Amino acid sequence: MKETRHLGVYGIVIHDNKILLVKKSRGAYTGKYDLPGGSIEHGEKPVETLKRELLEEVGVNIKSFKLYDANSVIVNWFHHEEMENMHHIGIIYIVDIENDTIKETSDGQDSLGAKWISIEELNKDMISPLVYEELIKLGYFHNSLFLIDTNNNKIKNNKNEFINILKCNRKSLGDELYFKIFNLVNAELDLKTINV
Repeated sequence: MKETRHLGVYGIVIHDNKILLVKKSRGAYTGKYDLPGGSIEHGEKPVETLKRELLEEVGVNIKSFKLYDANSVIVNWFHHEEMENMHHIGIIYIVDIENDTIKETSDGQDSLGAKWISIEELNKDMISPLVYEELIKLGYFHNSLFLIDTNNNKIKNNKNEFINILKCNRKSLGDELYFKIFNLVNAELDLKTINV
């Protein structure tokens, strides 16, 4: 299997529990939503790439930014009639943009357009692995609803963390279970008293 490496710079833009994503028209993430951003051009600094890519793909200017993470994922995909093992490396910034008006049309390259999507509506199958991992780090997605303290088998989440996790997992839980748990938490339940 052919091995490749891709280095890109990406922006996380979250406003009112919605994240700004682009739908990919080609590449390893075809049909999935990904963070706006892309490859560093020769001689560019990462911040210059960030500004250029957000303007090209999303049509926005950056008001402020902060380096957040450097991360990588491995993706196997079929490319040029052979399987490819791509090591995707991302330099990730948290970004504030000047306004919420975005370019919802194709950039003519690899984006079908940008979209504000409620984080609660996302699931792992809709988004690139890089988006998924960053949302976990930001506390929106978890592999389980509870963070367990292994020393005493008690739930470690505070109430606000737990409610955020709960909201992001509503679809997978189903409405009946979601509302049962939500009502328990809103009844001023002290999560740290629950044995698991």
